[in-house]
Amino acid sequence: MVSDNSDGAAESVGDRLAPGRHTAELDGVRHVYHVAGQGPVCVAHSGGPGIDPGYLRTPLLETGLTMVYLEPAGSGGSALVPGGDYSMPRYAGFVRDLVDHLGLPKAHFLGHSHGGSVGLQFALDHAVRLDKLVVYDGVPTNGPDYVSAATAGMERFLNRFPGRPRAREAHDAWHGMISGAQPIVDDKTYVDVLRRMLPAYFADFWNSTADTAAFERAIGATHDPHRRPSSFDVRDRLSSIDSPTLVLVGEHDFICGPDWAELIADEVPQASLHRLAASAHFAHLEQATEFAASVADFLLTSERTERQPQWIK
Repeated sequence: MVSDNSDGAAESVGDRLAPGRHTAELDGVRHVYHVAGQGPVCVAHSGGPGIDPGYLRTPLLETGLTMVYLEPAGSGGSALVPGGDYSMPRYAGFVRDLVDHLGLPKAHFLGHSHGGSVGLQFALDHAVRLDKLVVYDGVPTNGPDYVSAATAGMERFLNRFPGRPRAREAHDAWHGMISGAQPIVDDKTYVDVLRRMLPAYFADFWNSTADTAAFERAIGATHDPHRRPSSFDVRDRLSSIDSPTLVLVGEHDFICGPDWAELIADEVPQASLHRLAASAHFAHLEQATEFAASVADFLLTSERTERQPQWIK
C-alpha cells in the first residue's frame, strides 16, 4: 500500500499515525484519513454513503483516544470506487486495509449510521483485526424492512412538529427520494435532499443545543452514478459477532431508530445498549458530553470476560 501526507511526500509506517491529514491507497482506491488525539487507536467511519465525513469529528474523544477519521471511498477527498462496487464487504475490506496500513494488529472501530453497518460487517469478516466495536445509529439491513421503519419514523417526526413548514418539507423530501419522484442524479440534488430532510435528523432542530445552522451550511455529498445497488442484511449473523460491542442510539432517530439498536444489542453476545434520550441521529452533537463519556468509558476500560445478563442492557 502506498501512503503520503497532505503535501504528497512519502510517509514511513511510523508517521502514519502522526496528527494531521494523510492519504493511503487501500485495495487500489485512494483514501484520505485524519489523525487527532492520543491514546488507543479508534477508526471512525462516518455515515452516508457519499456524505462528506467532517461532521463526525469528536474532539471530546481525542483526549483519551487516537481518533483516525476515515473519509470513506466515494466521499470527501477519497476517490470513487472503479466499477461502483460499494458493497458492505468492500467497505469492511477498506477498513481492514487501513488497520494494516497503520501498522496495527487490531484497532477499535466507531461507525455512525451507514458506518455502523460497516462496523457490523467488519466484525463479521475481520474479527481478528477488531478490538472493540461501537455501533452508533447503525442498522443490520438496508432492505425493505429498514425503509418501512424509517418511513414510520418520519411520520412520527412530522407528528411531533405538525406546525413547522420545514418538518413537512423534510417529510416530503424523504417520500420523494424513496419513491423516485425526486431522484438523486448528481452532487447538487444529493445535497439539496439532505438539506431539506435535515430537521428530521435532530431531536428538535429549532431548539437544539447543536449549531444546526452551521451543520446545514457544511453539508456536502458526492453522487457516484456508477454506484451499483448492493443489498445488506446480517440479522441472522449478529449472534456470531464475538467482539465487545457498544450500541448507541438517539431516542428520536427516525432513520436508524431504537428498535434496530435493541435488535443488535439483543443478538450480539457481548453487547450493551445506551439510548440517548435528548438526541436523534447526531448524539455526538446534541448530547456531546454524554456521548463521549459513554464511548470513552467503553473503549478505555478493561475488556469484559463474561456476557452481561440480558436485563442489564
